[in-house]
Amino acid sequence: MDYKNFITGCLNIESCGSKKNNKWSDLFINPVIDNPEKYFSYNRMTGEIIPRKDISEKELEKVEYTIKILNLNGDKRLLKGRKSVIKIIENYQKTYDDEILREISEDFDFPTLRNFLVESFK
Repeated sequence: MDYKNFITGCLNIESCGSKKNNKWSDLFINPVIDNPEKYFSYNRMTGEIIPRKDISEKELEKVEYTIKILNLNGDKRLLKGRKSVIKIIENYQKTYDDEILREISEDFDFPTLRNFLVESFK
């Protein structure tokens, strides 16, 4: 049995595993192997995942492929959820120090986004 395409994921028909289905490519950013934080940044206004500015052309290709294959920017539910997390963390940032902000934000969905935001406020 080949487990390289076996990752637990959401079952939303608009994104994630349902969009990926059983398509596989070495371009796919596998969160079990690759750290998505190395590749992803976020547009704070739209909630969209965007490539980090400090990545190579090959890494850019991986980001674009992964976003497309998982429909990470085409699902309004995901965008709305990310925008909500952005707004909450930005509001908390005005009141709390980094350590408290990190603890508070651990309960939020979208861990890569959460870490991006907390790090960007330092």
